[in-house]
Amino acid sequence: MDEMSGGPFRFTASADDAGARLDVFLAARLDRSRSALQKLLRTGAIVINGAPARAGHRIVEGDEIQGCLPEQEDEAPRPEDIPLEILFEDERVVAFNKPAGMPAHPSRQERSGTVVNALIWRYRGREIFRQDSEPSMSGLVHRLDRDTSGAMVAALDPEAGASLQKQFRDRLVEKEYIAVVHGVVEFDEGEVSVPIGKDPKRFNRKIADPVSGKAAETLYRVIERFESFSLVRLKPRTGRTHQIRVHMQHLGHAVAGDRLYPPKSRPPAPAFARQALHASSLAFLHPSDMRKVAVKAPLPADMKEFIASLKPGRGRRAGG
Repeated sequence: MDEMSGGPFRFTASADDAGARLDVFLAARLDRSRSALQKLLRTGAIVINGAPARAGHRIVEGDEIQGCLPEQEDEAPRPEDIPLEILFEDERVVAFNKPAGMPAHPSRQERSGTVVNALIWRYRGREIFRQDSEPSMSGLVHRLDRDTSGAMVAALDPEAGASLQKQFRDRLVEKEYIAVVHGVVEFDEGEVSVPIGKDPKRFNRKIADPVSGKAAETLYRVIERFESFSLVRLKPRTGRTHQIRVHMQHLGHAVAGDRLYPPKSRPPAPAFARQALHASSLAFLHPSDMRKVAVKAPLPADMKEFIASLKPGRGRRAGG
């Protein structure tokens, strides 16, 4: 195999390999960084003895390791003069309001027009956003789905990045979302506590999986009820991929406009071009002195117009 160009690979571990971490083992044999291989491992594209592998797996003599290496990316993200609506900024962190339709990270299909491209331009010269290597991605410590708008935070130096990443891991970052969901939500407030796992049929989708999924918790409170929709405030206690979208679909109140997680039955509804989901606020501890920094992202015009177009309910406004 030409390792530079990608393709299938297969290794049989020897006695000398025993005890090594899988990501270290692979990095020594494939022309990829450990972080790139860890991302690939999370997709399930690499297996050991026929089973999905983890980066921290300790090699055993005789292990059969195989997978398929994607083509090497030959173009680093480029700086692009894309305006960002800044909510907070100092020498160490920046919080901003991401518009709907803007991807967080570049991908093979989209190398431009992303949050990372905008940050590389705005902070060109900073080590954490240097254009020529993978650290250009590391300042962005979390992400929002492409068609979800709202508050995000990025680090402007590696130590700030480590601090913010730890806060996200330890669930210290407070996040709040606003969404329009299908149907009239019965209770004024509640909690969805259903584990989330991979959809075995669609790689880009998640499912409610009480058996083998990872723990996930979302609090909700109804702001206003309409004839066929509800406006809700949501607070995810965990940060699983697509968590709010999966949980609201599971509850029977899929997010309006969500084509990946639509309602189980498709009632007549006003059209909306994207999922009606907005990250309205974000609070974190500043890496310098651990003071609380809270930012709010205004509701975007398309969601305001959508909400204004909905038919009123029968006096069922909640106290959200």
